[in-house]
Amino acid sequence: EINFQHERSVTHYGQPLENCTLGRVWDELKTSSEFVKARDDVNQFNAENRWRKRGIAMVPTKFGISFTTKFMNQ
Repeated sequence: EINFQHERSVTHYGQPLENCTLGRVWDELKTSSEFVKARDDVNQFNAENRWRKRGIAMVPTKFGISFTTKFMNQ
């Protein structure tokens, strides 16, 4: 979360981000998925099981627009 892009960040291809909702959406997804509870359940399971382990992750992804002409990336 520390390295998330935010309002006024500039992408690697030079486009400034406007109306960046990543942080808000991330927080909503963590809440609606009950991620913290699931992570705690995984940690408890792992503490109780020596040989069997579980894992959990949330992975943000971003797809850059595929146009090669800059003005088409809107």
